[in-house]
Amino acid sequence: MPPFCICIMENSPELGARLAEVFKLVRRGAAVIDVGSDHGYLPASLILRGVCGSCIVTDVNAAPLERARRTFAEYNVDTWRVDFRLADGLCGVELPLGNADICICGMGGELIALILEKRRFARGREVHFILQPMTREWALRRFLWDNGFETEAECAAEEKGKVYCVMSVYFTGRSVEYADGELFCGKRSARRASAAFTKYLDKTARSLEKKSEGIKKGGGDAAYFDKIIEWARRELSFETNRSEP
Repeated sequence: MPPFCICIMENSPELGARLAEVFKLVRRGAAVIDVGSDHGYLPASLILRGVCGSCIVTDVNAAPLERARRTFAEYNVDTWRVDFRLADGLCGVELPLGNADICICGMGGELIALILEKRRFARGREVHFILQPMTREWALRRFLWDNGFETEAECAAEEKGKVYCVMSVYFTGRSVEYADGELFCGKRSARRASAAFTKYLDKTARSLEKKSEGIKKGGGDAAYFDKIIEWARRELSFETNRSEP
């Protein structure tokens, strides 16, 4: 592909709050790999708004790739800027030269972890991961911290009545110590304070409370979840105080 050049276009796809938060974390000038791109709104916006010069767009199915192609055609993105790949995650995808930002969004936390596990090539200090799990964030955090990935930042976005977390991650090769409560709430040092993150922690606490109630109704021991609920409520109080004017 030709060398990176900035070409800012006013007309670009409108991103929802979830992908807008991902957009903010992409490094200017990095080569972008968008895994499971679906409609291609994120990579198209990154190119049209001058954040990056080229993107690799991947999906495991042909239909989403075709939707992404139509998006790029609709917004008149130069074809040389985009490489469409029918691929399972990062399998068969080579890492671009220089800084690379790999976006894996809109899928379960365990699936994101599996994608990262399958392609160990993507483990270098020049690689930046932007991860947006839809479910089981705790499982993704555990995989990351057990396998040498560091969470530089965690943000949250509220969209259509739902709250999502977005993680900015780098590979360091060093495992990260963590408490069980941090698996569900993220590390306080990495969290970016916002009203959305306060809502995310509240959602987490409520979900854990339902889990605990279900276990107790079945006659089981919910002590572990009660401990995590206490942690989540403490973190919720901290974030509530921090986000207040």
